[in-house]
Amino acid sequence: MKDFHSFRKNFINLASQKNAPIEKRRMVTGHTLGSGVDSQVYVVDLPVRQLFEEVISVIDFHKTLKLDFLRESKFVINQ
Repeated sequence: MKDFHSFRKNFINLASQKNAPIEKRRMVTGHTLGSGVDSQVYVVDLPVRQLFEEVISVIDFHKTLKLDFLRESKFVINQ
């Protein structure tokens, strides 16, 4: 059974394979940055554009995930 966490797991796996830095992967997925004071207090979230360019855009979703079944979803609006 697939759920939201399946997408998160696949994303983390693919981003890791593309060598996206772990700190930035965690920012994208909403995981905590670490337990040290430096990451809790001093590290700020990066701009969305930077995270997109460095983490999300490096993954070839269309080559790795089969999402054709989503076209048949009742939530798809055909234009």
